[in-house]
Amino acid sequence: MNAEDRAKIEPEFNRALRLRDGGDWLGAAAIFEQLDVEHPNHPAILGVWGSIYFHLKDWQRALPLYQRTVSLSPESELASLGLFHSLWNVGKRKEALAEMKRFLSLKESEEYRQLIKEIGEEAKE
Repeated sequence: MNAEDRAKIEPEFNRALRLRDGGDWLGAAAIFEQLDVEHPNHPAILGVWGSIYFHLKDWQRALPLYQRTVSLSPESELASLGLFHSLWNVGKRKEALAEMKRFLSLKESEEYRQLIKEIGEEAKE
């Protein structure tokens, strides 16, 4: 993100973070939604917006946000983990495992290694 874009996005982005940190998760999500309309395809906007729905366990809303984030930042471990958990929690376990394998083919991840231990045999299929 260049300095000009950052200057346009940062005030509202920071306001959304303050709302989120104050417990107004849906108010923050609304700001991120508007930021995405005005500045589409910024991984930071999509990732934090997705993390709000992750926190709220609204996997259906988190899923497309993490899918977009991963497509823009395929090496982001946080985005990949968000996508994995969203897929897993909407019952798309094969797709979740495929995402895990995709990420691990690029980078090592202690978090994914721990998940493999937790889910056991399913991760090895």
